[in-house]
Amino acid sequence: MYFNRPHLFFDGVYISKATYMRQGEAGLDSFYRPWQFVEYYRYFRFFPDGSFFMMTSPMDPKSCVQLLKTKMAKNPDSSVVVGHYRLTGDRVSGLATKVNVTKVKQMKRGKQIQQSLVSEQLFYMEFVVEKTTKKRNYKLAWTNYEIRTKNPNNTEEVYNFPLNAIDFPPFFFSRVRSYAAVSTAPLD
Repeated sequence: MYFNRPHLFFDGVYISKATYMRQGEAGLDSFYRPWQFVEYYRYFRFFPDGSFFMMTSPMDPKSCVQLLKTKMAKNPDSSVVVGHYRLTGDRVSGLATKVNVTKVKQMKRGKQIQQSLVSEQLFYMEFVVEKTTKKRNYKLAWTNYEIRTKNPNNTEEVYNFPLNAIDFPPFFFSRVRSYAAVSTAPLD
């Protein structure tokens, strides 16, 4: 019964590879206009307790899967965003929060005062669990992606991304053997 229902895998990472072309800076002569081929990856690692890691990086999967191995943050300044998800039927909905702290120095009456400005970003994501040609539940396709930014001046900006297959390709599951070797609790 469990194998027939849509579910997520916890012994690996879901990977999406996105590419695009952009125009580079023109040279001294106007005859040469370089183009740059940009390639980056999005990673999702789900855990059984309802939490997940999300990361976007230009590095290849071999070097990034180690950053997502355990729940302990190896680098607090890393680009790994932590969130919580819920699986309802074949839909996965997730919410992640990222807090940005900017330090601003101001002069007031000849004294330098340092002030911290805090902005918070909320990432709302929705996926549908799909099957590939050979395996079931190995594909996550985007259905919704929205970012809400709460600025220090108490204003909120909402951006709902228009989803297409080029900018937001689906995620495919890739098993990582070292993830299955890590246990978070003793076995009963």
